[in-house]
Amino acid sequence: MKSFIPMQLTAAAVAVFVLTVAPARADRTIDDFETYQKGQIIGKSWDSTPWRRFGLATNDNIVATATDGKVISGTRSAEYGAFWPNRFGAIRFVFTEATDLNQFNEASVKIRSDYATTNTAVKIAISNGTTTYISAAGQGVTNKVQHILFSLDPSNMTLADGSDSYADVVTNATMIGLDFTSSEGQYTESIIFDDFELHSAAEGW
Repeated sequence: MKSFIPMQLTAAAVAVFVLTVAPARADRTIDDFETYQKGQIIGKSWDSTPWRRFGLATNDNIVATATDGKVISGTRSAEYGAFWPNRFGAIRFVFTEATDLNQFNEASVKIRSDYATTNTAVKIAISNGTTTYISAAGQGVTNKVQHILFSLDPSNMTLADGSDSYADVVTNATMIGLDFTSSEGQYTESIIFDDFELHSAAEGW
């Protein structure tokens, strides 16, 4: 005897399956770089907007790129140049007003280096303008595109400068961004990044 599954149940089952396996969307996109013009400088100094770049390793401006091989998703990505091992380089997205980030548990970014043997590490950074907290541990950047996830749990964040509590900083954040370090070798690299996002629930990646 042939089994019979009602069409309604089949459709419902498919819907449940799709909801189960579909990747969660960002609760807030910090920047996907799609609104910029090709070659537009979007970060040129420690006090520029919407992006800032600083640190002795900083080798060039942050540029919206549409060059073949330098786009991770969509039609635009961002490119940041660094020279090592000159301590560290940092980039920050500047909020238009102080922002409460307490609802977000994670941040993520798609990222890669154009340098084949890079040993650069990246951390998430949150600042209120006077105090900055960063990831306790860095994650390695490679020559292949990675979708890196950062926990925003206070236990995974450490004080980088200033004296305010993490609770104060995350409640009144004025900037969020990435810190880069490399301890080995004299090399110049372009770090390509895209889809910088915040998530309110664990993605389980």
